[in-house]
Amino acid sequence: MRPSLAHADPTTAPEQADADQGDRAGDLAVWDRLRDTYRRVSHVIEADLMRRHTLTARQLLILRHIAAVPGSRTTVPALRNKIALSSPDTSRVCHVLESRRLIELRRAGAYNIVTLTRAGQILTRRALETQHASVRRHLLDRLTSRETAVLVTGLTRINQSVTLPPDSL
Repeated sequence: MRPSLAHADPTTAPEQADADQGDRAGDLAVWDRLRDTYRRVSHVIEADLMRRHTLTARQLLILRHIAAVPGSRTTVPALRNKIALSSPDTSRVCHVLESRRLIELRRAGAYNIVTLTRAGQILTRRALETQHASVRRHLLDRLTSRETAVLVTGLTRINQSVTLPPDSL
């Protein structure tokens, strides 16, 4: 049987938490805690990005992935596949970034080629620094190194075991 974290006291020994067996309500409570924590931390990190750079997390995600491609140039479909956003969402964000002159969109056959501008490169670098400091301040500084290692190990195992359905993007 697997343990439930729903009623586990974070100050008790791991053996006690392991002894506390899960039920459906407990399993949902674990999911609720994970989801609510993600939402709360994401919200404060995005608020930092908006305050400092007038940039959403999705916009930074797209800028970051374009910057990581050699030549800072890619296609919209390749970008969409990399970041797991829907086609309409990816296009919408790209058009906002283009209107801010952070990227250039150029039609090439059936696809748009996306290129990061110099202004986009500068903003991406600065916004990533802000995001890193915000993640550290709102998440990592609140955990011990052991807690961080356990969290990363658990989330990695979950991520590797989940298979997305083909139509999920």
